[in-house]
Amino acid sequence: MNTINRIYRVPYMKDKFSYVGLLRNEKRFNINDKVFFSINGSEIAFGRIVGVELPPVDNPEYLYKIELPEELIKQRMEHKEFYEGKEIDKVILNCESIFSTVQEAKESALANLERMARIQQREIEKYFGQFSELSQDNR
Repeated sequence: MNTINRIYRVPYMKDKFSYVGLLRNEKRFNINDKVFFSINGSEIAFGRIVGVELPPVDNPEYLYKIELPEELIKQRMEHKEFYEGKEIDKVILNCESIFSTVQEAKESALANLERMARIQQREIEKYFGQFSELSQDNR
């Protein structure tokens, strides 16, 4: 009797998405640029670049300090203990989740979805491919 000892599980991305991965410093922004950004991968906010840092490490990437909109500042004030020691009115991000337009953010998220779907399809085919030998043996 054949037994299946590896169970196939599919992790769905409900209420979560991510963006196409970028090379280090692939996009650059300037101080006072108005940008769209995502902190948690599933919400887009509008803010302004107020600082740029280039850490003194090997192969550094630009880090952008973004002024948060009032709505996000209010949310952070409600959870002040979580943000203790951090700036409540600003966030520091690399270029991966900062966009010049909402359309650019959408295109990046859709491109990542297509890429992840191709990867998931390959994994499904690879997983079920292991059973092709079993089904041939049962004939």
